[in-house]
Amino acid sequence: METGRASTRHSKITGDFAEALVLYWLSKQGYECARVDLIASKPDGSLRMGISVQGRSRPVGLETSSVNLHPPQSAIAACKSFKLEPYSAIVVDAGAVIRGYLFKFECLSGIKYFQMTERAQKRYKSNKEIRYFELSATNWPLISRRVPTKKAAVNKVVQGQSHRRR
Repeated sequence: METGRASTRHSKITGDFAEALVLYWLSKQGYECARVDLIASKPDGSLRMGISVQGRSRPVGLETSSVNLHPPQSAIAACKSFKLEPYSAIVVDAGAVIRGYLFKFECLSGIKYFQMTERAQKRYKSNKEIRYFELSATNWPLISRRVPTKKAAVNKVVQGQSHRRR
């Protein structure tokens, strides 16, 4: 089983393991610990946010698919322990544009899906409680990430084989 070298993701896995181990150790010592994706504070300390981040990348043709929201209970409990205001951030790579939204958990109370339709995006942008950004790739060609059909994959293999026979 020994290969002599670590996987390409080994440093990321090592970092995640080390973080979990320190979290475990501190918790065992009586410290209140939690995993909140981001903590942000205004310079004057008037707002301290615990932000749970959800990111999605949508292939061509599925750019308007909704985002299933994580249940907020554990993030809200973690924020309460550390006197942080609970926030959620949704970031969606939708082809030629990446959209990000930041809002208090209570803003979408009871909602399980964050809609990404054009109509929903207009609603979010007009809501003063939701902050947003858009990054646009205007001079970068869009590469289709659509999954090829079985027929296309078979044709590619057949063409490749017939090419080798020549």
